[in-house]
Amino acid sequence: MFAVVHTGGNQERVEIGDYLRIPHRVGKVGDELTFDKLLLLKDDSGIRSGADKLAGTSVKAIIVRQDNKDLDVRETPLMGKKILIIKRKRRKKYRRKIGFRALFTQVRITEINA
Repeated sequence: MFAVVHTGGNQERVEIGDYLRIPHRVGKVGDELTFDKLLLLKDDSGIRSGADKLAGTSVKAIIVRQDNKDLDVRETPLMGKKILIIKRKRRKKYRRKIGFRALFTQVRITEINA
């Protein structure tokens, strides 16, 4: 049994027991998340897709690892790649360099309610 969920602008194929890195969600380690927006579900009865056939289905997950901005608290960050934004205007001596890292949450899929 597997499902395709839509979270954080991405589509992810998940099964029970899978670990998933999603964009940052508010919560603590051990909290439960529910993904209600399913795009496809394959179970014993076959493959189902579409909003009318997937009404009432959901995927439950538990937060395993939460990334926060306290860098000295964790050994290995769960942060994304550094993204640099450079602004420049020619002949005006205007230059700006801004950078940030996206925060992520790691979850483990515990249940698929069909």
